[in-house]
Amino acid sequence: MKIKSLICLLLAVLMLATTLVGCTVDEVPEETTATTEPVDNGRELPKLMWDREYRVLGNAYGSVKQYATVSIEAEAPTDPISSDVYTRNLLLKEQYGIDVVFTGEDTPASTLNIEYFAQESNYELVFMQVHEVKSMMAAGCAAANLYDSEAFPYLYFEKACWNSYVNETLSINNKLYMTTGYVNLQEKMNTELIFYNREMLEDMQSDINPVALVRSGDWTLEAMAKLRAEGTVTDGGTGEIMTYGLSCSNNRNFYHYVAACEVNIIGKDANDTPYFVIDNERTLNVIDEVLAMTHASDGGTFFAVKSGLIEESKSLFLDEKALMFDGELSFVDNLKSDAGFSYGFLPYPKYDSEQQSYYSNIHSYFSALFVIPAMAENKEFASFGLQAINEGSEEMNTNYIEINCKIKGSIDEEALEMLEIAIEKPIYDLGVVFGWGAIHTWIFVDYGQFPSLSVGGVNNFKTQYAAYEDQAVIELNRFLSYISE
Repeated sequence: MKIKSLICLLLAVLMLATTLVGCTVDEVPEETTATTEPVDNGRELPKLMWDREYRVLGNAYGSVKQYATVSIEAEAPTDPISSDVYTRNLLLKEQYGIDVVFTGEDTPASTLNIEYFAQESNYELVFMQVHEVKSMMAAGCAAANLYDSEAFPYLYFEKACWNSYVNETLSINNKLYMTTGYVNLQEKMNTELIFYNREMLEDMQSDINPVALVRSGDWTLEAMAKLRAEGTVTDGGTGEIMTYGLSCSNNRNFYHYVAACEVNIIGKDANDTPYFVIDNERTLNVIDEVLAMTHASDGGTFFAVKSGLIEESKSLFLDEKALMFDGELSFVDNLKSDAGFSYGFLPYPKYDSEQQSYYSNIHSYFSALFVIPAMAENKEFASFGLQAINEGSEEMNTNYIEINCKIKGSIDEEALEMLEIAIEKPIYDLGVVFGWGAIHTWIFVDYGQFPSLSVGGVNNFKTQYAAYEDQAVIELNRFLSYISE
């Protein structure tokens, strides 16, 4: 087997070396966006009995808890989510003869690559952190095209358990290699949103009502910046900041604000082929406004430019020394035990009222996507099991928001309404998922951490982007040549 694997690996590498030409990025593509939602046509899984294990590979990191949504070892668990998973898996075994088995590893993408080149298959489904996806497809296509209805006849993407908006975002050349769904609670746990201190806001007697603005579609960067300024309190004698208007949890949050304003690194043309779109006037305008808020001249924004300051940024909010805090939904775990005040949720703001939707970025390190391996030995079974698991996770998905978060945070219907708006449209920019040219890293870290990129008060984005663009396009074209085979 080792000899066979080595031969397959060498052949695969040789074949890939000859495919570095082919699809390229059009200079002026015609961009399109979907205008309709899929309609559920009522398809149901047939009553088949498989009597076999459904093998799932995922991360073993303690902070990446996909195992908790796939399989539960203990019998009759008491917490709502684990109980839902346990019940779902019992039903899958009873109704379809599917025994869900989870294996955790540090780098599931690497394992998937090894199996791909060795032409082997040990799993039906693989979860991996978003930032790992690029390594899975860096030298070949180790993931199968989920839109191949002949190979995967039981994936019913019109069902509510899938997110059509996300699938449209993640598809490439009308093929879908990775996706998410009800079973993927990491997506919700790691959705970025704004937390605010309701009691502090009430005491301020501000004319700005963020909840009303969200409902009317007018929760914008300008509105949030004004609220941040009003919430900043300084000592009249020393000028020391007593209360921050905003506490930013880490240096990635600069990009979260930019992305929520519909600034995309990657767009797609009429053929669903990705190309770079970030270099435009809107990007410049958004960056100016975001920098003015996250690096405010009045000092009223605490910005955790180093990882060691993340806990301090959380403490400021928990200690009622910040009106607003931006972070992942999983921060509720801190609030449930440490917050002695009433708090609420808000989506990240729009750029302006003309923007149609609110968007929320996903933490690319802790969140996950899942794939069916290209080498899956029984693709019909792989698709059937995935559809069954995803559909069967509806109650778990609902309970995470409506029960788990309520229990942990004692939130009310208004907060729940805001939370549902915040998580409705998660951002999966292909430029972040695949990291072509490190454009995403630069915007994530460097620009947010070093506002000096604004030279002499003039936005220096275009000059900086030009230094990365050529390499980014080369890497994108190389990727397109891989998947064209």
